[in-house]
Amino acid sequence: MGLAGEETVGEETAGVVARCRAVRAEVALYGANGRRHRGPSRSVTLGAALGAAGRAVTLGAELEHAWPPEMPPEVESVARMIDRHLRVCVSSGARAAPVLRAGAQAWRRSTRRSREAAAARLGVRLVLPLGLCALPAFVAIAGVPVVVWLAGGLLG
Repeated sequence: MGLAGEETVGEETAGVVARCRAVRAEVALYGANGRRHRGPSRSVTLGAALGAAGRAVTLGAELEHAWPPEMPPEVESVARMIDRHLRVCVSSGARAAPVLRAGAQAWRRSTRRSREAAAARLGVRLVLPLGLCALPAFVAIAGVPVVVWLAGGLLG
């Protein structure tokens, strides 16, 4: 049995706590000044985006609203992958750690493959410019003196 008016105090406290959570979520997402970024900020790292999203979810924000509003494309692609895996965990009830670990391994493999493919393409693309630079230099250093020597021997 409680005192008279105890329910209203509890409701008021819950309202204040909810407002504080909303303000803290805004600060976590947009920064202390509360202003949204006007363009993509290159200073947002993956760690900062994950930290902001984690704080916002901890404070009660929905998963789709937890990510910072403006992220660089490379951070946004990883955040989208993490968001997709977390949604699967929420909908299926699976533990998030193994799913995220498997997703991170798959992302690392695909990143490694794309970097190896880019390195292989780079080798092919560098053949022509190096050939165009190295061949004239070789002709100037090795070919011209031989031609001058032969021409001097034949004419002189």
